[in-house]
Amino acid sequence: EASLRAGGPLEIRFRVGTSTGAPVGAVVVRCTARVGKSPLRPLVRRWSRGAATCAWRLPRTSKAKRLLASVRVQGRGSTLTRSLSRRVSR
Repeated sequence: EASLRAGGPLEIRFRVGTSTGAPVGAVVVRCTARVGKSPLRPLVRRWSRGAATCAWRLPRTSKAKRLLASVRVQGRGSTLTRSLSRRVSR
């Protein structure tokens, strides 16, 4: 796992498939992240080839603060979430 650096990028890729291997179809991808109490706006939010991708730029002021990020994929009546909680390096 790479360390998170203040001022640097953060990307989370979340691969989603079905038990039968059939294509997942139309989905909604939601990207949320915050450093400390400050929400971050996603730079990338996309669904491509069975994977959801979200990306953010961490603020330079985020040194030693707690990052909380999640990627949520909704489709076919199901919701899957991948979350991350880490301290940002100095």
